[in-house]
Amino acid sequence: MALWLARDEEKNKNKVLVARSGRLTDQEFSKWADSSWVSLWGSSDKEIIHYPPTCPNLSTLLIRDTLVNAVPGGFFEFMTGLTALDLSGNQGLVELPPEIGRLRILQYLNLSLTSITKLPTGLSNLRNLRCLLLDYTMHLKEIPPKEVMSSLSLLQVYSKMNGVTEYFDEVKVSVDDELAFLKVLEGFSCMNKICITIFCHPSVEKIFSSYTKRSCIRKLKLIDCTGFTSLCAVHALPNLGKLEIFRCCSLREIRKPGWGEFHNLRQVHVGVCPLLPNYCLAYARNLEILTILDCQSMKQVISEEEIVGDEQDTSEEEIGGDEVFQNLKTLSLTCLPSLETICRLPKSFSSPIEIEVSRCPCLRQLPFDDENVDFLKKIRGELEWWAALDWDSDFVKVACSFKFKSTSAPSGKAKEMIASTSKKKTAKASKS
Repeated sequence: MALWLARDEEKNKNKVLVARSGRLTDQEFSKWADSSWVSLWGSSDKEIIHYPPTCPNLSTLLIRDTLVNAVPGGFFEFMTGLTALDLSGNQGLVELPPEIGRLRILQYLNLSLTSITKLPTGLSNLRNLRCLLLDYTMHLKEIPPKEVMSSLSLLQVYSKMNGVTEYFDEVKVSVDDELAFLKVLEGFSCMNKICITIFCHPSVEKIFSSYTKRSCIRKLKLIDCTGFTSLCAVHALPNLGKLEIFRCCSLREIRKPGWGEFHNLRQVHVGVCPLLPNYCLAYARNLEILTILDCQSMKQVISEEEIVGDEQDTSEEEIGGDEVFQNLKTLSLTCLPSLETICRLPKSFSSPIEIEVSRCPCLRQLPFDDENVDFLKKIRGELEWWAALDWDSDFVKVACSFKFKSTSAPSGKAKEMIASTSKKKTAKASKS
């Protein structure tokens, strides 16, 4: 219905063109002359654009997830009315022509998941640009030049998130350049959303202490921050929704901030932090997803000392009572060889949750009792690990066994455990 209306009740079928696996052929380009909105995605054929289309009315162009590997010079010459350009997902695309600078009224540019190695030279001419997305452009190693970014005075959204599997050793970011870039972002008076990856320890300290744009940060990823030993949030990030910390091999603690200022935090992912003994964001009241991976020294996800310290320093209203993980929906624990417990305190969970445990051989007990075991929706793990768990009561054991899904083939001992549990399940079912 929406497409029908957008095409003036089908009186102008070429006004809005939408095609999955669409081909960038000469015949297709001829339709663009009358179009204001074109969306092509998912082409399975390698595309070669031979000549620039003439599109005087085109305002939105989306070419996503295709095999386009080059945009010829002059491609944008006859689409000067373009306000939105999305080329995301074209992983063969390595560069854009400088003529992109002719799109003087362009407001939205998405180059995420492309293979560009540098920003187009004409980018500084896009003075009406409001949104610049560069997520997972793993070949774009350098920080955007100051002289380019400074000209984009109307920018409201900037996003450059790196993937954890990228070649970080090849990312050479100097402290001075990263701090200078953060200062450039501070100069945007219209900025309201920043999603950014940080590689240098001084930049982390600046963001959590004196950064004037910290309320704009929605996603923050810290990677390979050498010398970064303590995350102390002097000033929290009130609109932060996602925090990721990877390969910060010197990190030893995450110190408690004012929890009320982290009320928008929904996701936390921590990986390859070998010296981190525990996690300290239990009272981020709206946290929904927590992933911890390959932290060799972690013995407890939440320690009693941290909870006691929080209760002494923070009012009950700030933390929402004595419950931790109030809204947690997914907990994933992987390759934590020293982990002994998730949390020993009662009321660890107060909402439905799914848990996955992998390669945590010392974890022998789950944080459930007769009162909160019903909150467990599903738990996944190796059969050997499940067979070795200790239980406070048969009721909790049977209740959890109903929710357990194996991630490995059973050994002899595990088979005995399954047989024993199955008998209890059958007996319970017959009684009911």
